[in-house]
Amino acid sequence: MMSSGELFFVFLESISLAYSGWGSVAIVRESIVEDHALITDVQLASFLSLSQITPGPLGFYLLFVGYTVKGVTGFALAWVALLLPALLIVPIHHLLQVHASRWVKGAASGIVAASAALMLSTAWSIAPQVLTSTLSWTIAAVALIVLSTGRVPSFGVVIVAAITGMIFG
Repeated sequence: MMSSGELFFVFLESISLAYSGWGSVAIVRESIVEDHALITDVQLASFLSLSQITPGPLGFYLLFVGYTVKGVTGFALAWVALLLPALLIVPIHHLLQVHASRWVKGAASGIVAASAALMLSTAWSIAPQVLTSTLSWTIAAVALIVLSTGRVPSFGVVIVAAITGMIFG
């Protein structure tokens, strides 16, 4: 069992150290799915999907994770962890602008690269559990191709994929 404090720090770490919402998934998956087995990869993928189609940042999937793991307390812990970096970013940004150096810029580049690797690693780990049919593999492949063009918004791809799944699934 994971304590409330441990859960909060997993959420805070995932939000604070990841470059994007997707980058946070690897940290959450490693701790909550692999190390503690509190949710499954399928549940995590479902929470990511729900978060993708709701308004707001992708990081809202943490609210689903928190609620599933610890009920209302887990939901509140995830909510605070999501808000805290956003409240601190303005003064941090100001400090970085004032004291910008090639080291700060280099560190930012390193964080972006590591976050991209985290996203790819997580996608590779989750895919076998959630892509279980020819249809799901086809939808994933087409979505990847369409998204790589940068011409179609991700929300549109998700809606078309949902409709395709409803019709052919």
